[in-house]
Amino acid sequence: MSYANIGFFFVFVFFLAMMFRIGVHLHAFSQTRLDNPTLPFQLTISLSLIGSLYTIVRLRHERGVWKLLRWSWPARLHLVAALVGGIGLGTPTAIYNVTLFLWQALQTTEADPIGSRLILDLRGSPRRALFDRLEHVIDCL
Repeated sequence: MSYANIGFFFVFVFFLAMMFRIGVHLHAFSQTRLDNPTLPFQLTISLSLIGSLYTIVRLRHERGVWKLLRWSWPARLHLVAALVGGIGLGTPTAIYNVTLFLWQALQTTEADPIGSRLILDLRGSPRRALFDRLEHVIDCL
């Protein structure tokens, strides 16, 4: 592989960015959609970038991409270790984030009007507002 492959990839990225800018200018896309992309939009862009790099390498070298990269499957022990390690690191982090969120949500008092506005809805129901915030967090994930 050479730097030319990366150059062709950057040309594709530049072309894609140019298409989006023209789309915003012609009102085919909204700037808000590009600033806050949805998950399907992100997946489409990511897959198009991966596909373009794969196609560039495949066409320029006329060989299998994995052979060209000298990629081989790791041993089963390493795959299991990566899976268990990822779950082992991710689970405590998720539990900590949820616990911290709930603790901050329940610490608001009437003496803290800004925090109270975050939790209490217009009727003053902390439970409803808390569940609304939880739904919002889940929707963002």
